[in-house]
Amino acid sequence: MAVAAVPRWTTAQRAVVQPPIRVRCAHSGNAHRKAKPMPTSSNAARAPASDAELEIRQPTGETIRRTLDGTRFSIGRSDSAQIQLDHPTVSRLHAELYRDPFGRWWIRDLASRYGTEVDRRKVAEQLLTGAERIHLGEIELRLIEGSRVRDTGSYGDQPTIAIRDIAESQVRTLQDTRAPRIASEHLSELIRLGTDLSATAGPDARRRLLCEHVTTRLFHGSAALVLRIMLERPDDPPRELCKVLSQGAREGSLNPAYVSRTLLRKVCEIRGPALASNAPVAPVDAQLSLPRAMLELAAVACPLCESRGALDLLYLVLPPEFGTSEWLALASFAAEQYRQAETTWRLQERLREHEAIENDLERAREIQGRLLPREIAVPGIDLAIGFEPCRWVGGDYVDVIALDDGRRLLVIADVSGKGLPAAITTGNLHAIVHAYAAGEFSLPSMVQNINVYLENHLLEDSFVTMLCVALNPLSGEFECVVAGHPPPLRVDSSGDVQAVDVVVHIPLGVEEMLVRSSRGRLEPGQWLVLHTDGVTDVCSEDGERLDDDGLIAMVRSLFGEIRDGDAEEVARRLNQRLDEYQGRAMPVDDRTFVVLRRHTS
Repeated sequence: MAVAAVPRWTTAQRAVVQPPIRVRCAHSGNAHRKAKPMPTSSNAARAPASDAELEIRQPTGETIRRTLDGTRFSIGRSDSAQIQLDHPTVSRLHAELYRDPFGRWWIRDLASRYGTEVDRRKVAEQLLTGAERIHLGEIELRLIEGSRVRDTGSYGDQPTIAIRDIAESQVRTLQDTRAPRIASEHLSELIRLGTDLSATAGPDARRRLLCEHVTTRLFHGSAALVLRIMLERPDDPPRELCKVLSQGAREGSLNPAYVSRTLLRKVCEIRGPALASNAPVAPVDAQLSLPRAMLELAAVACPLCESRGALDLLYLVLPPEFGTSEWLALASFAAEQYRQAETTWRLQERLREHEAIENDLERAREIQGRLLPREIAVPGIDLAIGFEPCRWVGGDYVDVIALDDGRRLLVIADVSGKGLPAAITTGNLHAIVHAYAAGEFSLPSMVQNINVYLENHLLEDSFVTMLCVALNPLSGEFECVVAGHPPPLRVDSSGDVQAVDVVVHIPLGVEEMLVRSSRGRLEPGQWLVLHTDGVTDVCSEDGERLDDDGLIAMVRSLFGEIRDGDAEEVARRLNQRLDEYQGRAMPVDDRTFVVLRRHTS
C-alpha cells in the first residue's frame, strides 16, 4: 500500500536556541509551543516574548538585569546553558527557570551540587511570585515581572504637567548630603502611613493616600504628585497619576505643578531619590530648574515603581527652608513605605491568581481523568494504555470504544497547544467520537466530519492530529485513518518493529480534505503500538530528541528483553525507558501511547 506524499505533521514546535546570557563572577579561587502549520513555513518558532527580567547579583555586589525573552532557560556554568554563571559554586547545569502555560514562572533544581535555595530554603521546584531571593551557590537571582505598572497610557497632544528646562543645575541625593536627623514624630507618622497603605485597596487610592500624608502640616509639603515618565523619552511631559495640594497651597498663588526637568532627569539616571531648590538654603547648595520669577521653593523626587519602560515617582514640593537632607530622607522613607505596600498587594494578588489557577487545574485534571477509558478489556486482545500528562492539563486524547459490530475503535489524538484551551478541545473530541460510535458510521466519514467541525471552531493557530483504528479482535483485520499523526508501529513475533504502511493526511482543522482509510491485519502474537508525538519528542538532558527512529530502536530493544510479557508489563517498561532517556530534563508535552497484542489462541 502506497504512502501518500504528505509529510507527517508534528504538533510540537522546536525551540529556537536563545542567545546565552554570560555572567562572569568575581570569586576567590527549549520551548516548545504548538502552532497551526503552514505548508510554506518552518515548524520552528520563537517562544512568545516576556516582560519579565532576571536580576543577577554577583558575590561582589555587582548587579545586572537580563530580559527573559522566552519560556525556558537553563542556568549553569556550562556553555550549553542559556544563562551562564561563571562561579565555582554554580554547577554546570544547576537549575532551570521556566514559564508555565498560565504565565507563571518556576525554578527547578537540576540535581546541582550545592542545591537551589529560595529564601534560603533548599527546593527541588517552586512557583515564584517575584518577591523571592533565589540562591544558586553564592549567586543571587531575583525575578522581576512586568506587571508592576499595568497602565502606561499615552500622553496625548497636550502636556499634563508644565515642565521647564533651563541651565544645567545641581541636584543632590542622599549620598551627597549629611546624615539626616529624623524626629520620632515623623517616624511614627511614616509607620502609620505604611499601615494605612497596607489596608487600602486600589492603586489610585494608595497613591492619593501617599500624597495626602506628605502634604500634612507635619511634613510641610505644599503639593505632592505621582508622575509617570517613559524612560526612553524622559524629556517628554510626564503623565499625572495623582495630585494633592495642601490647604496653604490652595489659598496661595503658588503653582505647585511646575515640574523641574533637571530633577526628573536625575531621578531617571540614578533610580533613586533626589533633592533640588531654586533658593540658596544651607546646607543644600542646589538650584532647581524653575524660573526665578516664581516663589522660592524646594522639590524632592523619589522613584515608586518601574516596569515596561515606565517609571512612577513621587514629586513633593516644599518651602525652600525644608530643602534639606532631613526632608529628602523623609520623602524617601515615605516612598519606601509605598513600595513595600505595593509589593504586599501585588503578592496577595498573585497568590489569589495562583490559587484560582490551581483550583481550575485541579478541576480540569479531574475532568480530563474521567475522559480516559475505564473498560479496556477486549476478548482476544491484550491491551494497556500509557498516559503521562505534562504537569498541566493538556491536549492528548486516548480512547477504546466497543462498537455494535464487535469491533473496537482505538482513538489517539493530540491537540496543538497546552493548557485549558487544548483540554477543552479534547473534551469536544471525546463527545463527538462517542456520538459517532453509538450508531452506524464509516471511519473516513467520521474523521472527515470531525475535520469540518474543527475547521469551524478551532482557533486560527490550532489543529489536531489523530489516529483512528477500528480493530476486529477475532480476525485481526483493522481499518486505519491517520491525520498528521505518527502511524502505528507493528511488532512481529521475532521482535522486528516497522511502521504500518498507511495513507497519511494533513492534520484536522487546517483545510477541507477527502479522507481515505487504510486496511491491514494483525496476526496472532503481533503487537500494535499507537502513540502521540509527545513520546518521540522526549528530550534527553543534552537536548537530544528521541524522534521516530529512536522510538523504534527503543521498542525493538524492549521486546527483545520481554517478548513474553503482557501489555501492562510492556507499558510499564516503556514508560521506564522513556523516563531514563529523559533523565533530569523537563517534560515538554503529554506522553500517551497504547500497546496491544492479538492473542495466539
